[in-house]
Amino acid sequence: MTTTTKRTLTQFLVLTVAFAFALSVNYLHAWTSPPANPPNNNVAAPINEGTTSQTKNGILGVNALAVFGDLILSGTTNYLNFGTVAGSSGYGLRNNSGTVEYKNSGGSWAGVGGSSGGSGGSISTSGGIPAGTTQTITLTSDSLIVQFFGPFSAGDMAQTGGFIVKQGGIWKAYLSASIRYASFDLTTTEQCLLNSGIAVVCARLDAGNNMVVRTGIPPTVLYYFVFDK
Repeated sequence: MTTTTKRTLTQFLVLTVAFAFALSVNYLHAWTSPPANPPNNNVAAPINEGTTSQTKNGILGVNALAVFGDLILSGTTNYLNFGTVAGSSGYGLRNNSGTVEYKNSGGSWAGVGGSSGGSGGSISTSGGIPAGTTQTITLTSDSLIVQFFGPFSAGDMAQTGGFIVKQGGIWKAYLSASIRYASFDLTTTEQCLLNSGIAVVCARLDAGNNMVVRTGIPPTVLYYFVFDK
């Protein structure tokens, strides 16, 4: 091996060692010590199917969700929205500091029941309307739902039923008899659910904003319950 070759090889080895040393110093300088001694401050476990409760602070997006147990929406003011808008501007259900409220698309937030948590609140009045008669059902500012049910013809197991509910300050009727259905806004003009062209049950509002109900096909008694907020 010539002197020139030896000198070149020596220079290459020196440069290689110097480069490796500089690279090591750079990595050592960038290294950060752990924030705590083991086993503290570990990386959070990924969401898994174990029995340990887990919390994710960020948004979790899923295409479908099946819940096989209880579901808790914690907090005093939170929303369960439909569509694409979240919060008060959207529509759906919300917890308004302990009061459950609902909102239809384009509507406004309103309570769905009484403070007792019952289905539509407490029953303020009830009764029966004999076939072929008309009866006025007194409503108040607290009235929320009027529920109807009763057989519509002798020997027929099909039922006349449905409900009239206040939505956004307007009474809306949803009635059925056998396979016939009717839905309409309640006004001072009488509107009816018909079966083969014959009125089964008709309803309207009077000047005092009470509900006037008329039954048709005998022999029936149309029973009703008025639920308050």
